[in-house]
Amino acid sequence: MDSTESTLLQAAAFEPHGLTGGTPATRHLGFAAWLVCKTKPATLVGLGGEDHALFDGLRQVLQHTGQEVHIRTFDLGQGDGSELVAGSIQLLCLDARCNAERLQTQWTHWVSRLAPNALLLCLNTDAVAPDSAFARFWQALAATHPVRLDGQTSRGLGLLQLGHDEDLVGDIAQSDWAVVGAGFGAWARANEAEFDLAPLRLQAKVLMQALAERDVALAERDKAALGYRHELMLRDESFKLLHDSLHGEIDRLVREISDNGRQYEQELNAVRRSYEDSASWRLTKPLRSLLLRLRQLRQGRTAPPAPAPAATPTPISPPPPTAALEVENRFDYQAWIERYDTPDAEQLALARERLQAMAPAPRVSLVMSLSTAAPAWLQRSLASLREQVHSDWELLLIGTAADPQAMAELDGDPRIRWVEGAGTDSAGLNQAIAQASGDWLVFLHSGDTLSPLALLWLIEAAARQPDARLIYGDEDQLDELGQRCQPRFKCDFNPELLLACDLFDGMTAYRLDLLRELGGLHAGYSVARFHDLHLRASEVLAPEQMQHLPRLLRHATQVEVRNGPASLRAVSEHLQRRGVAAVVEEAPEAPGLVRVRYALPVALPHVSIIIPTRDYVGVLSVCIHSLLSLTTYPAFDVVIIDNGSVRPETLHFFKNLNDSRVRVVRDDAPFNFSHLINLGARESKGELLCFLNNDIQITQHDWLHEMVSFALRPDVGAVGARLWYNNGQLQHAGVTLGIQGMAGHTHKLLARGDAGYLQRAVLHQAVSAVTAACMLVRRSVFDQVQGFDESLGVAYNDVDFCLRVRATGLHNVWTPYAEMIHHESISRGLEDNPEKLARFAHESGILKERWGAALLNDPAYNPNLTLDHEDFSLAWPPRIR
Repeated sequence: MDSTESTLLQAAAFEPHGLTGGTPATRHLGFAAWLVCKTKPATLVGLGGEDHALFDGLRQVLQHTGQEVHIRTFDLGQGDGSELVAGSIQLLCLDARCNAERLQTQWTHWVSRLAPNALLLCLNTDAVAPDSAFARFWQALAATHPVRLDGQTSRGLGLLQLGHDEDLVGDIAQSDWAVVGAGFGAWARANEAEFDLAPLRLQAKVLMQALAERDVALAERDKAALGYRHELMLRDESFKLLHDSLHGEIDRLVREISDNGRQYEQELNAVRRSYEDSASWRLTKPLRSLLLRLRQLRQGRTAPPAPAPAATPTPISPPPPTAALEVENRFDYQAWIERYDTPDAEQLALARERLQAMAPAPRVSLVMSLSTAAPAWLQRSLASLREQVHSDWELLLIGTAADPQAMAELDGDPRIRWVEGAGTDSAGLNQAIAQASGDWLVFLHSGDTLSPLALLWLIEAAARQPDARLIYGDEDQLDELGQRCQPRFKCDFNPELLLACDLFDGMTAYRLDLLRELGGLHAGYSVARFHDLHLRASEVLAPEQMQHLPRLLRHATQVEVRNGPASLRAVSEHLQRRGVAAVVEEAPEAPGLVRVRYALPVALPHVSIIIPTRDYVGVLSVCIHSLLSLTTYPAFDVVIIDNGSVRPETLHFFKNLNDSRVRVVRDDAPFNFSHLINLGARESKGELLCFLNNDIQITQHDWLHEMVSFALRPDVGAVGARLWYNNGQLQHAGVTLGIQGMAGHTHKLLARGDAGYLQRAVLHQAVSAVTAACMLVRRSVFDQVQGFDESLGVAYNDVDFCLRVRATGLHNVWTPYAEMIHHESISRGLEDNPEKLARFAHESGILKERWGAALLNDPAYNPNLTLDHEDFSLAWPPRIR
């Protein structure tokens, strides 16, 4: 084998970083790399593909082999390559899943830029129907140009010569191309098989681990049950003795009370008889009668009042949320701290009583990284620790200290010790983990201080949830003057948000056995080492074992940046371990944070888009035309549910909808949004259902790709989009439960370009609910919860639907990467007349009765944040027990 052939094989076998093999985007990467390295085209253009992962891989291959090829990619309708010189494209790459009609209209333009020896590489020809527009386009080209690979025997690979000169692969005989195509077709099949097997291998591993854990748990349970039986026997004996003793004491007290009662009654009767027999009582009887008569006249009655009718019992309902305190500035954090987060002597005394009742309380190990920047920081941290109500802690110091006085103070406290030779890198932290003796372990920085109740709150949370193995809290920062600022109130465990950012970043406590089970912190992740640790923890822990404690535990002197390029690697490897095909990239509106693009299957599932409407054809026409002209997802149809339109222009619009993808279903019943949605579901055929308001305006071509990629995740229920008002303010970024006692839109009216609270307005995440103005859900999930509740005809039906979906164990997702404009409720109007207001109150009552306290405890929110506004301002007071 000569060096050239060796280079070609290395290129074909190269595995790019961050990509998953076997997907529609990457299964032909081996052939594409081989072809590019063999032909060495000066310019390669990728045209019409929805996923540019193939070309990302090619760039890595070329960097690996040291070759220089100018690679450009264009989405049809998003660029025409006008900057490319005519005759410069030597290799043109097409994806058969592209919009064929648009391709044919632009084909002459692209042909003018082809080199005389140009080749056309076509991918995924087996992903389209033989009678599709693209198939006919390909057949027309094959009839007039020399074909190298026909796409039939090569697993969807097509290659033909477009230029009139001898092409770049003229040295390969036509008879050899069949061997090349068959070989790389087999290669693609092998990649697909490996991709299909990965989840099964992972599932088998998880099942084996679960079986082993079950056996251990059963053994532990049997052992515990034996101990409980023995303890119950002892308690039964003790209770019997106590019962006999108490019964005798109660009998004695009853006899004593009875005897005393009779004696007191005899004495009282004697006093009353003596008083009534006296001369003064007889002489004052006329005066007493006169006084009684005057009192009755003054009260306006001459006879005793009739008894009042019995009151009608009032139905018992859940208590309303605590009324918000009126404050001048609801964002005034210093006033909030003084009122709600500064424990006084009485609160500390009660906390110590709670601690005594917990005995024996678990020990907490604290690992502190020292800094030479500010020697006084260590003294501040030590003072904070010594003020803890829970004093059973140990402090392990790593790094370098620069304050001799502070070091001298350490000798007097046996709870504090050095970890010899340990730096502040992952290896040093792991040394501290190995030497820790506590039940729980927390990482701190020199200068950090803790609330005096922090460790008590931590062990109380662990006692409330005995299965918890990771507990993370809220925190704020200390400015240069030592004043607290910038609170970070987090949500409960959120799997999609944990991928986008390190949700657990900050004051996190770990069961020591968990850290050792995970192998501690891994090297090579730089500042993202904790993000990697938390992702690995989420792979072995159930959601209920990762508990959020909504208390301000830590006041940080320095906030370590724990995201960046290394987070992309950590998330990518995490998804690979879970067998999830995805591309991981930097979040476009949050530098250093993460966006995950889940891979779509080769055969895209069909989506039925259901649009209820009534008249207002101006709004509806914008919705329909933007939907049909911009949406590049190929497998969808539209079902318009016409709820009694009467205007001639609307009926004319329906009559002239000449698109095979659109169908109109008439329903003249009184308006009931839930009924219309359920009717649309019955009348549609899609594997996925998309509910879309008639006042939505599509602005992106790939919005449906994005939503489908989440909806196909087996642990996801409903998926929502980012909706904007036409003035550029945010209308919907998920639904927060409890706003104004019911529900409201997260980050409503946020300006475009503002990342929102903790950057959550620009990151994909799990939410409790999403609006049905644009919602996507699998039909199987829709059927499982029996669709929308038609007793909620207008208000909160989407919230109720999402909560019923969540109750099945799925989580609902909001993604900022599917965007559109929402001209909210134009055709329905406002709730501004008595009939509508009465219906709104009735439906609100149904939601409150059904979901009760759940409406006031949104796991995607925080009880320290307000329920009176949609802006993440402070709660006055917080809703923490």
